[in-house]
Amino acid sequence: MGNGEKYKMYSVALRKPIPTCSFAFNASSWHVHVYNGVYTSHRRQCRCASSSTRPSWLNTDLILSARISKAVATIAPQFIDDPVLVYMTNNSSKDQRLPLLHTVFEFMITAAVANKGTIYEAADWKSATVMVPPGKDVANPMTLISSGGLGFFANLGISGTVKTLYEFPREIGPHKTRVLGKRPFYYIFIVATVPEGRGRGLASKIIKQVLAIAQKEQRPAWLEASTEGSKCVYAKLGFKEVGTVVLGKGKCDATGLPMKGGPGIRLWPMVWEPLKKSQRE
Repeated sequence: MGNGEKYKMYSVALRKPIPTCSFAFNASSWHVHVYNGVYTSHRRQCRCASSSTRPSWLNTDLILSARISKAVATIAPQFIDDPVLVYMTNNSSKDQRLPLLHTVFEFMITAAVANKGTIYEAADWKSATVMVPPGKDVANPMTLISSGGLGFFANLGISGTVKTLYEFPREIGPHKTRVLGKRPFYYIFIVATVPEGRGRGLASKIIKQVLAIAQKEQRPAWLEASTEGSKCVYAKLGFKEVGTVVLGKGKCDATGLPMKGGPGIRLWPMVWEPLKKSQRE
């Protein structure tokens, strides 16, 4: 598809084109676009035109559930050895960790979508990214329970809950406040690519699409890199390190596993700033 060609709208479930202006309904609907091989979706509200105009195959709850399930299936296994996720779940064995990660990411992605987040995927779910738009927060208390928060925190346990709700934001927050102040920003929340999809620039293609939107709106973008490798990928896309955060110091080793007196794990908050008009000319 050429760069000048417009987005096409597809249904998530059937990948069939939706006739323009053929229907509108009062459930939360999914608008899905494909551009340069990257599918995106976001949730929006539509007013009901007529119940008879809604296609029988379009059930938004099923679409939403299927979309989140596919994202979880792509993302969760890629974080089995991620230091941050290992640390958050290190009260569980490695055999228990993958099922727990599915629970973790199902909640996290559901919470993101509940706050108008977008799920991107490329190459038939070989890569997936979850983005939260400016002014929205995954930790929004109004959506935590409805997104499955009670079950999530019960599975995570007291230790994991404290790390997630207290330690992580306590360490990241000062960097975010220092760099962004009160500016709204795009949050690139989760990025993952399956092994057979790596080396093809799939994640970079998705992130560039988000950054193009941020550039147009003159908004910064924010993420946290949890490995040296991901930090290098993001740096090539224009993200700058704004500090180093250490979690679990004295409690875990560099991989996130329990270790008394251990060095803890490192992650790197990073920011991308849009070019000003004068810089682009």
